[in-house]
Amino acid sequence: MFKILQILIISCLLMLPMAAFANDYGWLSFGDLRGNIEPCGCDPETDLGGIRRINTVITRERLFDPLLKVYDLGNNLPLNMTAFGNKAKYLDLGLAQIKADAALFNVLEINAAQEGFEFAKNRKFVLSNSKTKFDKIVASSVVVGDRKFFGYVYRKDLDYSLQTILENPDIFKKLDPNKNKKNTLLFSGPDAHLQVVLDLKLFDEIISSNRADLTETPTFAEKANIELLKRTLKDETVWMVPVGGQGLLRGGNKLFSIAQPIFSLDKSAAIDASPIFKEVTQVTWLDNNEEKPESLKEVFDAYNKSQKKDFFEYAAHRAKALKASNFAGAAACKACHSVEYQVWEQSAHANAYSTLKNKSKNQDLECVKCHVVGGDEVGGFASLETSPHLKNVQCENCHGPRKEHINNPVPPEFKQQSAKNACKSCHHIPHSADFQFEKYWKRIKH
Repeated sequence: MFKILQILIISCLLMLPMAAFANDYGWLSFGDLRGNIEPCGCDPETDLGGIRRINTVITRERLFDPLLKVYDLGNNLPLNMTAFGNKAKYLDLGLAQIKADAALFNVLEINAAQEGFEFAKNRKFVLSNSKTKFDKIVASSVVVGDRKFFGYVYRKDLDYSLQTILENPDIFKKLDPNKNKKNTLLFSGPDAHLQVVLDLKLFDEIISSNRADLTETPTFAEKANIELLKRTLKDETVWMVPVGGQGLLRGGNKLFSIAQPIFSLDKSAAIDASPIFKEVTQVTWLDNNEEKPESLKEVFDAYNKSQKKDFFEYAAHRAKALKASNFAGAAACKACHSVEYQVWEQSAHANAYSTLKNKSKNQDLECVKCHVVGGDEVGGFASLETSPHLKNVQCENCHGPRKEHINNPVPPEFKQQSAKNACKSCHHIPHSADFQFEKYWKRIKH
């Protein structure tokens, strides 16, 4: 047993220099988080992404390969900076700690900068095809070791002149791609622009941000079919990073694949550690197996503290409307609707708030509203201290406020379509990947 262990250790040592040599051409890319600082975790199928997991994998990979390159394709901040500016702050701080070799100053970063958002100072932002008022934090190119990075972003409705590559196809030639270095382009734009870039043949590698519209909700379709991450024009293919930061794109000119045989248990046989190389591009999907609480701990401790502060301030504001609330709570329905109450009591809805508490998310505004009564309505749940009768998903989530009905029990008009719409307000991707009203209704039918 000791001899086998000894051979394994020797084999691993033999592998290290080969891996370092081979991964000289290797890279990991991420981007398009679009505010997804961490996954909601409601549905195991779509429990993907988050900067904690991105950092976990990149940190681990860098330990094995110090020459690994990391690219950030941008579009990471929330689309709605007014509502989620606080989240953007901690998202940016986490991204800064990941220390990508180059980060594309994409559309959402431009939007945030226009609104006065201050980025962390040690970000290596690149944008080659535009002279902007953000030049103090954005470079036209970034050099790291044997690589020179360029960035291209197209957005036609910006409030300053954005010169596109179609208007001036020589723009990158003016930036002097170095023939003695590997030239990498981080790209965000339509196919027509990408084709022009490909025809220039100036870049050793091009990685694209995701083409999904910025308003689209991330799905798990790309995980089910990795071919969706390919942008194929004529005979050339450019890979996109997964939308929502759900995975890390892995690629390069040549990646170390396998050395076979690495060793032999037969002492008389010579050890053949010659590497076999092959072209590889793949995705490491960031599921909960990559969840490490120690990853970016200081950032998340500060973020969660800030979320709780915001929650209590908002809860105090909402509590003022409770005196005139039209919500009664499920207990008030029990006397007349005992059978229906029992159906509800045995459903997952009756424990919806507990699931948040178990994950320490019961003071997160984004999560709470789908686990209580009237979470985003006047007179609805404010906090456990001020409105405990409105915790969990209850009768009034579908039937609407019913305090008047209790005082005057005339059967109100009820349409199943209204209930269906109420369900879809929370049961949608990424919270509930396989939601089908007819299927789910059977679980709570009454």
